[in-house]
Amino acid sequence: MKTKENKIEGQSKLKQFGEKALNVVQKITQSTFVSTIMEGFILVMPIIITSTIFILAAELAPSFGYKWKDSDGNVIIEGYAMYSAFCWRMYNLSYGILGFALVIALSSRMTEKISSKLKSNQKMNIIIVCISTAIAYLLTSVPNTVSVVAGATELNVLSLITAIFGAKGIFIAMLTGLSVPWIFFLCYKFNITIRLPKQVPQNISQAFLNIFPTFFIIIIYGVLGWVFVQFLGDTMLNAIFNGLTRAKSYWFFIAWSMVLSLTWFCGIHTSVWNGITSTLDALGLQENIDLQAAGEHPSNLWPNPFRMGAYSMGGTGAQIAVPFIIILFCKSKQLKSIGVVALVPILFQVNEPILFVLPSILNPLMLLPFLVAPLVNTIIGVIFVYEFGMNASTVSMPWSMPMVVAVPIASKFQATSFILPWIWFGVSFGVWTPFVLIQDKIYHKRELLTAEPNEYVDYRNGVQYLRNYLFNCQKHDEIKQLKLDEKNRVNSLEMNLLNTEILNVQTDGDKVVEILVICIGAGTSAMLAETINKTFSDGQVKVNAKACSLGNYSEFIDNTNIAIISPQARSSQKSITDYAKTKKDLIVFQTKGPEFLEMINDKKITKTKIIEKIKELRGIAYEKN
Repeated sequence: MKTKENKIEGQSKLKQFGEKALNVVQKITQSTFVSTIMEGFILVMPIIITSTIFILAAELAPSFGYKWKDSDGNVIIEGYAMYSAFCWRMYNLSYGILGFALVIALSSRMTEKISSKLKSNQKMNIIIVCISTAIAYLLTSVPNTVSVVAGATELNVLSLITAIFGAKGIFIAMLTGLSVPWIFFLCYKFNITIRLPKQVPQNISQAFLNIFPTFFIIIIYGVLGWVFVQFLGDTMLNAIFNGLTRAKSYWFFIAWSMVLSLTWFCGIHTSVWNGITSTLDALGLQENIDLQAAGEHPSNLWPNPFRMGAYSMGGTGAQIAVPFIIILFCKSKQLKSIGVVALVPILFQVNEPILFVLPSILNPLMLLPFLVAPLVNTIIGVIFVYEFGMNASTVSMPWSMPMVVAVPIASKFQATSFILPWIWFGVSFGVWTPFVLIQDKIYHKRELLTAEPNEYVDYRNGVQYLRNYLFNCQKHDEIKQLKLDEKNRVNSLEMNLLNTEILNVQTDGDKVVEILVICIGAGTSAMLAETINKTFSDGQVKVNAKACSLGNYSEFIDNTNIAIISPQARSSQKSITDYAKTKKDLIVFQTKGPEFLEMINDKKITKTKIIEKIKELRGIAYEKN
């Protein structure tokens, strides 16, 4: 008895610790700086993905043995040399300005966030702020002189652009993009400006309002950049870049997998580390492409999709095999309800159904596999790169692309790159199976004790289902009919209640209720938006649901009536709620883990929840009017 009480007390303390840690990190992730970094990297993601496609196009044929240079490096096929030069030009003038693009993205997003805190007649001009931020970036990144290789008669301008404006400048972009808007903000707030007579037109006085912040920015970042060049002999950009490259060690790479897994287990989404991982990703990709171009082994482990596969194939916790385990071996109603639902999303690294319904977050039973599976997969990935000579990623792929496809493409289709994802899957299957089965046994016993007398539940696991289907058709058909009868009984009871609720909200004629579903990467939000649209496709209540990521919800929120926030995107709740207070036709629905997934999986639950929110929306709109 004491053992059981101690176990319950231990679980309670772990949950309390997780909740406290979550509260602290929520405050951090809700901060203007962290949310801006997250949104900024999402905004430049199309540049990263599309630009590296040109590297794949240039190197695809040579990766299969096509020779356009001889052993001495001399061109023997002029046509392919021109094609390769074209692809590299496209790459250098797109990915090669990643740092500069990021500084614009960050400064614009930061300006939008803090400008709302000023008076209506003091709004910051985003264009002026972005230009000033670009100046600050140049002042800390451009050297006085550039060394030229001995004997060279030409300067490679594309390489120079990449060295100053490319991935090396990501940290400088974060520094300047996050700080420059605040200089404008402080000058505006404390009215540090040249005061002109009231007769001066507003557009002219507005221009003078920007003189002091621009002057301060040039002085502050000009002096900072000059100190590095004058006394350290290098730009601030290069000094920081040289410091960051020390993180290439595979020991650090392995240790970082534990950091990500442990924080997410405590309920802290891995996006909180985006500033670090995205920087190392971009720098590593540039290094691997340079190594590949020089004929050397691309061995930087940080670029996706290799890092994503090693750390979190199927989502953090390396849970790619968990839906298969549930479908094949689990009996409990709760787990079986998510097995099929989670199967397709988890192939695309979306594992929220497993995280929140199994659950694996803050569940002491799941701590060991949640840490061990990613750790083992990371070590195996390191071995494949450093011992077996497999290329790390030289092409950036969308984070949601299945690893069995993404890893071979990014590694130039080496044989080992086809094998590695399946080994990762096997590790996930082996590590997670015993723990999922223990959890299933706990749920199964509880469900048997709490089942309603008239309720019928099919407790067969997937293996038993197949056995009956193939070798005992009579029993299979009997169970199938019992399940159908139970479904009809439940549907009859619920539809009567729903029809009554629908009649209560059919009062606004052709008015469409606009719903926006927000999550970190627009994966699970797209699933829920699709469920909502299908649920209300009969037109009885006019609803239009769309999905977006945490980084671009501001593009849609103005025309939204109901904002549904997924559990992993709760860091946006405060800012959206504050905005909703200024509108009469917007309410915020912050969902919990099981609730969000139940809505994805069950149209009846979705319809009930949405109708409740529509009634709440109309009540609030009536009060504000």
